[in-house]
Amino acid sequence: MDEDAVCPRPECDVTVDAVKGRRDTVGVVVSAHTLLRDLLLQADRLDPHAAAGQGRRTLLPGEQARFRVTGCGSADRKRARTVLFCADAR
Repeated sequence: MDEDAVCPRPECDVTVDAVKGRRDTVGVVVSAHTLLRDLLLQADRLDPHAAAGQGRRTLLPGEQARFRVTGCGSADRKRARTVLFCADAR
C-alpha cells in the first residue's frame, strides 16, 4: 500500500517568472531532485481568482514541470513556492 511505502523527503528547485505580455500570469517551474508524487500547485491559495493551467503531476528525479498560473499579481510571485503540495511531504 502507498502509506507503507518509504519515499525520500521531497526535494526540488522552484523558479517563478513573469509571462511576457501578461501582468497577471506567472510561470512556475519545478525541477525534481527526488520523486515528487502528486505534485500540485494550489493557485487558489495565492488568490481566490487564480488558477493553475494543470493539475497533479508526478515527477521523477531530473524531470521538470511548468505550471502557468493566471489571476495572480506580482506580490504573489514570491509566495508561489509556498502553495506547492506533494503527497510525500512530511
